[in-house]
Amino acid sequence: MDLGTRPTVLVIDDDTANLRVFQRAFRKHYAILTASTGAEAFALIREAPVIDVALVDFVMPDLEAAVVLAELRRLRPEVARYLLTGYGELVETKRLETEGLCRAVLSKPWDRGTIEAAVEAAMPAPAMQRHGG
Repeated sequence: MDLGTRPTVLVIDDDTANLRVFQRAFRKHYAILTASTGAEAFALIREAPVIDVALVDFVMPDLEAAVVLAELRRLRPEVARYLLTGYGELVETKRLETEGLCRAVLSKPWDRGTIEAAVEAAMPAPAMQRHGG
C-alpha cells in the first residue's frame, strides 16, 4: 500500500494502553491519531487535516461517546464513525447506531480483522473498481 494513501484513523479511548496497542498493531497500515481525553479529541476533530475513520470508546470518564459522535457528524460528516465498546448489547449503544451517530458498534476487546474490515468498508473504492476496470 502506498504510504501516502493510508487511511487516517482517529482512536478516542481513555485507556492509553489500548491506544499504544492499537498504534503498534496498525501503524504500518494507517496514519493513526489518538486522543485519551475529551479536550484532545475535540482538538483533533477541529484541527486534523484528514480523518477518514473515527473509533470512539463508549465509556470515558470525561465525556460521553454520544457527544463526540455528534460533534464529529456536525463538523466532519465525511468521517466514518464507529463506537468501540465492551457493552455492545446495551440499549444506548444500539440507539447511537440507529440514530446514525455511528456506522456500527464494534466490540472490545477489538480484533484486527474487525478493525480492518471497518476501515476498508469506510474507504471509497479505488477509481479502477468504481469504473469497472
